[in-house]
Amino acid sequence: MDQAHPGSCSWCLGVQGEEEAGEGERLPRINRLNLDHDVQLTDIRMALESLGLDENWVLDRSMRRRLYSHRRSGDETRSLIPDAIFSATTHTGKVRAIAVECELHPKKLSRYEKIFRAYHARSEISMVWYFVNSRSFGNRLHEKWGEGMRSRSNDDASFGVSMIDEVLENPRGAPIYFWGGKNAIQQFFKLPKRAHSIITDGVRRFSTVVSARNGIVAFFGSVIVCQRTGAEEESSALFHF
Repeated sequence: MDQAHPGSCSWCLGVQGEEEAGEGERLPRINRLNLDHDVQLTDIRMALESLGLDENWVLDRSMRRRLYSHRRSGDETRSLIPDAIFSATTHTGKVRAIAVECELHPKKLSRYEKIFRAYHARSEISMVWYFVNSRSFGNRLHEKWGEGMRSRSNDDASFGVSMIDEVLENPRGAPIYFWGGKNAIQQFFKLPKRAHSIITDGVRRFSTVVSARNGIVAFFGSVIVCQRTGAEEESSALFHF
């Protein structure tokens, strides 16, 4: 059997197919610059899901969709939206609302000052968890977060940083670095008994961006997002399987 050339063909749902599949709206146009970030965030989510840390997980796009209709001119709500948010129980038995930020490329520190001020004022966010690629950058984030501690109203909030590679390599044992030390994920959180490690090479390949001759295919956990490039009209589709 001849092997098909990657990207030589693709399948997309039509309007009728979307209606039959129960899709309420079409996927917005994909920004290729954001693909790496979205795929990495999906890998992180899958690692946390393997530990049972997937309660009420909500992505930023869902939060934006809910908030945009209520935004007023000049509102800074957008700066308050994390990449994702979920709830989990810590080893102390406290249920925390955790804001997740996946930061592949450092921004100017002045950008983080604005973001952190917003987090300090959000009493409903009890932990901010950054996933980064280097310890040195993580240390700078800790310093910037600490500068606003005295003026914050969210006294119970905590700030943690984890290395992306460490989390994907060993979800249970990966450290969360806090200002005064570190805890392994399995020590900081009270993991449910059903938690088991499913992070394998096969799973990680499942959430990898594949560039092809005629298009781009991005695998996001339980869905596949396809977008044809180089055409007069770009189309995208969402496939469940």
